[in-house]
Amino acid sequence: MLQKSKTYYYILVIGTLMNITAYVGILNLQSSINIEENLGTISASVMYLVAVFICIFVAPLLLLRAGAKWSLVVGETGFIAYSIANFYPRFYTLIPGAIIGSLGEALVWAASPLYLSHLFREFWTSQTEESNEPMDNVRNKWFGQFYSVLKSGQIWSNLLSYAILYGGRNLNVHNVTSDAVLYANMSSCGAQFCSKAENTATVEKYVPASKVSIYLIFTFYLCLQFISVLMHSFGLPSVDSLNKGSCNFSSMRAIIWNTLKDTFYQIFYWKQILLTPSYFYYGYLISYSFTEFTKAFVSCTIGVQHVGLAMALYGLANVLAALVGAWISHRFGLAPLLCFICLFDLGNYVAQILWLPTMESRYVVYVFGAMLGTSDGIWQFTNIANAALFFRENEELAFGTVQLWCVLGMFTGFLLSGVVCVSTRIYSMIGILVLAGTGYCIAEIFRRNHSSSSHSEIETILNHNSVSIIK
Repeated sequence: MLQKSKTYYYILVIGTLMNITAYVGILNLQSSINIEENLGTISASVMYLVAVFICIFVAPLLLLRAGAKWSLVVGETGFIAYSIANFYPRFYTLIPGAIIGSLGEALVWAASPLYLSHLFREFWTSQTEESNEPMDNVRNKWFGQFYSVLKSGQIWSNLLSYAILYGGRNLNVHNVTSDAVLYANMSSCGAQFCSKAENTATVEKYVPASKVSIYLIFTFYLCLQFISVLMHSFGLPSVDSLNKGSCNFSSMRAIIWNTLKDTFYQIFYWKQILLTPSYFYYGYLISYSFTEFTKAFVSCTIGVQHVGLAMALYGLANVLAALVGAWISHRFGLAPLLCFICLFDLGNYVAQILWLPTMESRYVVYVFGAMLGTSDGIWQFTNIANAALFFRENEELAFGTVQLWCVLGMFTGFLLSGVVCVSTRIYSMIGILVLAGTGYCIAEIFRRNHSSSSHSEIETILNHNSVSIIK
């Protein structure tokens, strides 16, 4: 049993990594390859909006009825539908593909850790020798390794994208426009970017001239996703929910009602309101990195074929920042780390506004990519850590609220992409960043002044208004 648990662990991790790698690689290219009529960013915004409703109404019931394994497979199949739609990107193909793809956003991130938790329980109970480490420490190590591997998907996906798009940039292409002509005028790139590409010479920056290279990369990603689904469908045993037997129509309705009610109280709790700008800002930051940065900074100055390399550096900085940030917070606490990242982001945005791209300075975009990746890694870690710190008695609701506001931030960012100028987008990020920093400071002052309190106000409200359905 011990060996089987480890085997299933590797199947779960490798399969999920393959699917996430393909999905992230396609998502990073949306604002460039589907730039016309903002089709790529509109489809992404639709996907994240629908994912919010699936998280609330569908995911809990599917996890109860189908179990973690088949919920994971359903989510990964949703990602496959989105990938297939990209072979023929039109509004009537990509939008339905995004709606189905939202199953992946809602289910994969919920079902995979749930299945991992089941594997860990089997591993722990089947050990023949008593471990010297506490169970919680070993479990945290499993989850830490799992998420570290998944976050590395940002690196592998973009390296694959760079290798295929750059290597095949001239496949079956005639009369290739030279870089001297294509990038002769970059005055409208970077923070000055304000309108979509309309003429052929400009479109070549964003959409690879070689359709063959696009189909190659999509085919490769699609193969990874199919292999992932096959691995999980036939390589993992089914895991039924502990509460599956009691999940009838009446209990489903009660679960939905109580989930909505508890989430409502959590969202409008005063401490949560103070921290909400931080969660929204993180999602807004990710959407900016995947849209405005890849389109206005990378594609516009050095070409779409370099998006993969720039975002691979983003992913590498992301992973390293998360590791270093965890170490810093362990030694000095979260407050110094948050002060640093607020100032760091402010400096990054000011630099992006002031930067005037030229042929000589255009490779500075790689530095901007690494800086955005650093912000991503630290904000993700600190948001989760703050939720656990401020809401110890209600972590499930707190983590769910973090994800809710993050997804809403991503939806807003994708929706605004191509609608407002990049400079306006950067100024809005600065404004939200200031709100996030101010809200955190106020919440931290209250927390330190009332650290002796034994029970949170939100716990009292929930205990008074909620009835537990799952015993």
